Amino acid sequence: MAILIVQHHEAEKPGRIGEVLQENSLELKVVKLYAGEELPTDYGDIDGVVILGGPMNVDQIDEHPYLACEIALVKWVHKQGLPILGVCLGAQLIAKALGGAVGKMQKTEVGFEDVELSPIGKMDAMLYGLPWRTKQFHTHGYEVTKLPTEGQVMAGSAMCKHQMFCVGMRCWGVQYHFEWTKRDLLNIVDQFGSWIKEGGHDLNAIKADIEEHYDLYRHLGDRLCERLALLLFSVEARVDRPRWQAANYNSWE
Repeated sequence: MAILIVQHHEAEKPGRIGEVLQENSLELKVVKLYAGEELPTDYGDIDGVVILGGPMNVDQIDEHPYLACEIALVKWVHKQGLPILGVCLGAQLIAKALGGAVGKMQKTEVGFEDVELSPIGKMDAMLYGLPWRTKQFHTHGYEVTKLPTEGQVMAGSAMCKHQMFCVGMRCWGVQYHFEWTKRDLLNIVDQFGSWIKEGGHDLNAIKADIEEHYDLYRHLGDRLCERLALLLFSVEARVDRPRWQAANYNSWE
């Protein structure tokens, strides 16, 4: 059994979320869709799913047929009650698959912007110990405009009110990127520089912000990765164990 990680672009790597899951003794299987790899047709060996970001949009199924397969995968994983995390495009695919909606933003959101926890998010165990307002890194021109019926907003920003949401206990979507290392961030800015500039953003200013905010960003991002590994993808939460019997409490004496 393994955690399936779905990667859409070579630059949009699992980053720290992949490393932290491995550090917590979880086996990972990364499917690189951009390299022509295919999603598994047998879901029996899947113990959870992480869907990463990408430059495509959820409505581009004709250009990227695997998006339809991912939507079907999300539906199945959620129905089975297995853990699933979507980041950026991954969050949008979760919303689309479970009855929500995704739309184009009036202006792209790129670089570090403030994200604030919702009243529910401030009380949630997954986000325990995180500041209520943090600077997070964004690279998106689409957003979740409507949550699935059972979805709850956990965090939002001035430009995007659904920056983080959950659907039940085991399904989480995060629009911003908390998982990247400094090298990943700088590489993203270089590789998508034309798209970023088309949105009216200054590449040098973004790179300067990376230098200024990275240390705290990484510290808080690692904290969230650890909480996800502990509470969402925990091995112990899915291992069948005999029920503990109160009668055995003093059996060692």
